Amino acid sequence: VFADRALNPDGTLVPRNKPGAVIKDVEKIVAASLKMVIEGKAIAINGQEIEVKADTICLHGDTPGAVELAQALRERMEAAGVAVVPMGTIL
Repeated sequence: VFADRALNPDGTLVPRNKPGAVIKDVEKIVAASLKMVIEGKAIAINGQEIEVKADTICLHGDTPGAVELAQALRERMEAAGVAVVPMGTIL
């Protein structure tokens, strides 16, 4: 899943040229990521709850504050009991 991108009701990414496609609020990103990982659910751009399978989380390096966002995600994931492991561990 992409931590900093909005989803359409069918689970696809909202195109970047659409309003709200890129999420910039760290708390919203972290909360949504936790929901996707722990509950297997996401809130689509239209407010509908959809099912997702989040084996990995991708962050866009060109997102302003990406390093701080990665740190916040790791801290909150670990605090919630989610194991944060290298991608090679799960592939």
